[in-house]
Amino acid sequence: MDIQILGTYPGELSQRFILTTYVINGELAIDAGAIGLGLTVAEQKRIQNILVTHTHIDHLATLPIFIDNRWSDSAPPPVIHATAHNLAMVKKHLFNNVLWPELQSISDHFFTLRDAEPYQPVDLERFTFYMFPVNHPVPTYGIVLEEKTTRSQVLFTSDTTICDVIWIEANRSPRLKAIFSEISFPDAYLDLAQSSGHLTPKLLERELRKLKKHVPIYLTHYKNQYVEQIEREIDGLRGPCMHIARAGERIHIE
Repeated sequence: MDIQILGTYPGELSQRFILTTYVINGELAIDAGAIGLGLTVAEQKRIQNILVTHTHIDHLATLPIFIDNRWSDSAPPPVIHATAHNLAMVKKHLFNNVLWPELQSISDHFFTLRDAEPYQPVDLERFTFYMFPVNHPVPTYGIVLEEKTTRSQVLFTSDTTICDVIWIEANRSPRLKAIFSEISFPDAYLDLAQSSGHLTPKLLERELRKLKKHVPIYLTHYKNQYVEQIEREIDGLRGPCMHIARAGERIHIE
């Protein structure tokens, strides 16, 4: 399984995390923050499924640009998967003829919306996935994604603060190969992190005590102005399985 963490332009490799999108095997995306900027148009046209974890703008910002770039009246439209509530929020607050045209009323070739309810496995051509609730101010869902050919599983926490459900799902995933976890603030802002639904190094350290297996932990979503401070704090607790990821990085999971 090849996982690309998108930057804000094709080929970027930096410490900046402004928008959130993971691209798996070049064909499936988790969240759409950078999807319309971090890939070439040709690469965007390969994306057939987008899994939306929640509706905060850094996870949706360039979805309309992607839809424009991806549009074709001859190819199948991309499918946007999310819970019914979050799909309704996307329609109400994004594709609403205010921020962006209500595209589905114009043509059904722009995109398809598909419900993905919590804990209900969704079967795609080369993947299966399910969503589970995490701890964030708006309805937000982590994802366990499984590649069919290798049966490898990867867990994405999405945006969250302390949350037992994440580690329950990690521990019950028999072929888990990696976890992609957010870490947003340094420990000096622990109260802010918790109140806004995010993690700091100390909070993550406590959370990882709930994990009963050894898998690589890739850390993303850190606030740009605190990158160096977060890295120093992570270095103080980092085990052999913990990695600070970069925007634009490609990670291969066996």
